[in-house]
Amino acid sequence: MATYQIAIIEKKCNGCGDCTIACPVNTSGRIISEKEEEVILRIKNGKLEAINQDLCDGCGMCIEACPRHAVKIDFPCQSSAKKA
Repeated sequence: MATYQIAIIEKKCNGCGDCTIACPVNTSGRIISEKEEEVILRIKNGKLEAINQDLCDGCGMCIEACPRHAVKIDFPCQSSAKKA
């Protein structure tokens, strides 16, 4: 299970792609990788998808880049640790 879980609020997302550009894992310089196994976020058919969430380090750049506040990061490992 990923340490960080990216949550997309679909009603708020307009598919602008700002988050995909801001994600340091997605980009190499200023170019977004076309290899699906190398990216966390992608826009497909005008919708944001979170894939390969195991690559996410929780930096929050996607959250800061989103003008509509449609991206958030949940911390499932922390919440399950609190229950123990």
